[in-house]
Amino acid sequence: MTRHLYPQFYAKLLGSFSLNFNGQEIPIDVKLRNQYMQIFLMLIKAGCKGIRREKMIDIVPCDHGSRKRRLSNFRQQIYLLRKVIRQMDLPEGEYIVCRDEKFYFTCDYKIETDTGQLDRLIRQIQTWSNRKEEKYWELIGKFCSSYTGEFLPMLSGEEWVAAEGAYYQKWYFEYLKQLCDRLKQQGDYEKRLELCTAASQMHPYDEWQAVQIDCLMAMNRYKEAMKVYEDAAQIFYEDLGLNALDQIMGKYRDANGKFCYEAGALAAMQDALREPENPEGAYFCGYPGFLDIYHVVSRIGERAELKSLLMVCTMSMPEAASESEASQEPWHRLAPKMEQLGQVIQNSIRKEDVYTRYSANQFLILLIGAGEQDGDGIAARLEHNWTKINQNEEIKIHCSAEAVEQLPL
Repeated sequence: MTRHLYPQFYAKLLGSFSLNFNGQEIPIDVKLRNQYMQIFLMLIKAGCKGIRREKMIDIVPCDHGSRKRRLSNFRQQIYLLRKVIRQMDLPEGEYIVCRDEKFYFTCDYKIETDTGQLDRLIRQIQTWSNRKEEKYWELIGKFCSSYTGEFLPMLSGEEWVAAEGAYYQKWYFEYLKQLCDRLKQQGDYEKRLELCTAASQMHPYDEWQAVQIDCLMAMNRYKEAMKVYEDAAQIFYEDLGLNALDQIMGKYRDANGKFCYEAGALAAMQDALREPENPEGAYFCGYPGFLDIYHVVSRIGERAELKSLLMVCTMSMPEAASESEASQEPWHRLAPKMEQLGQVIQNSIRKEDVYTRYSANQFLILLIGAGEQDGDGIAARLEHNWTKINQNEEIKIHCSAEAVEQLPL
């Protein structure tokens, strides 16, 4: 860190937290989720502006709703904070200062923060009159490179932290999009790739990987584009539950729907598309994939004389056993049983049949090659197999089927 001509604090609040004085980090061994430490962080963030006492009382969480209790809790937290600060390795001075109904971390030293630097850049950018000037884009670029991640990520879930984080993330995404669009017009894909790669690392669920792939394809770096797709698909699959078919459908497409592969890469694609060896039971997929399969079966049904059935399997809603259970959303109570029903369906129908979760208490099943006369028998088998493993429970299922509509070719 750059040495300053006068003593000052510097706090990093984006991506992580650290507090420095004149370039030397100050160790903090207290849990930041403690209420008094959150007050500490609020005051650090506010810097020389401070925070009005009334605002802090409203922000600091308290289990007691009355004004008197909340004020008492706030005073107690300030007392605990001052006690902890006395144990920190801070330079001599007065800390947690109250002046004119406002609280400050300190009035003896200057405080700089990474969020304060972004605040100044936002003001400069928003008041810049000519957006065609190079200086404007220099400010945009400086903002994007200065943003280093979510605001106090270790405190995710706290309301005040979420509000601050959303504010800086909004400006980051807006300015980054402007800058990426300009770099694309200029043909500077290397710089554009660098920026959106950093964005996808900080915010992996906001689809900046699509811009990465666009850049890599423009530079004919197809293998790297495929790797970005694979990594992104794995993240979405593991953390958000997107199904395997959706991964495959999206893995080789760029933002414009074009296939991104090299000549001679077909064998590698076949390997990637191939199912695991010896798959067991019926094929499960997400609803979008199920819809695509249904459309294909409908199209080929007439020419191939292929008759199929669409079956809906519905689970009855159980009565709540207690008041606490009744207070839960119904689908929360059904969730474990629906997982169990999915296993019953997978093991009760053929490998070539397809099923998907349709709603909180329903599955859809596509019985390929099954005639109307088969529907009652399959429904009876599913209901029987379900009853076998739920003999003492009131939860029932009901299955009904209709022929798949055949579309004219």
